[in-house]
Formats: sequence, structure tokens, C-alpha cells
Amino acid sequence: MIPVKVIEEGERKGVEATAGEFKYTVLLSVAGDEAAHVKIEKTGKVLCDDELPAKIDWTAPWKMN
Repeated sequence: MIPVKVIEEGERKGVEATAGEFKYTVLLSVAGDEAAHVKIEKTGKVLCDDELPAKIDWTAPWKMN
């Protein structure tokens, strides 16, 4: 079992978990234009640190235009 810590950062709430050399942080927004923030680190080095928009266009690429 991987221990998970509940965290809050400003208008965001989420979880932080460490599994081996990896640390995962997922924050969900309670307000604003960003829906979530995802951060993945390995031995202190950031592999991913990105915002996810509140609205995602799920249109298949071949149907765009």
C-alpha cells in the first residue's frame, strides 16, 4: 500500500504520494480556469509539472476543421 497525504495549496486540494523514487502530486481546483495540476518527481528531479485546463476539447483530431 502506498501512503497518501491530503494537501491544500491556495484554492486547490489534492493528494501527494511517494512510491519508491517517485513522488506524485495531484491538485484539483475548487475555483478558476485551471481544473488540476499534476507534478511527478523522481529522486528530486521534476519529470512533469503541468496545469490541466478546466475545459478539454475531446474532438478527435481527424474530425477537426
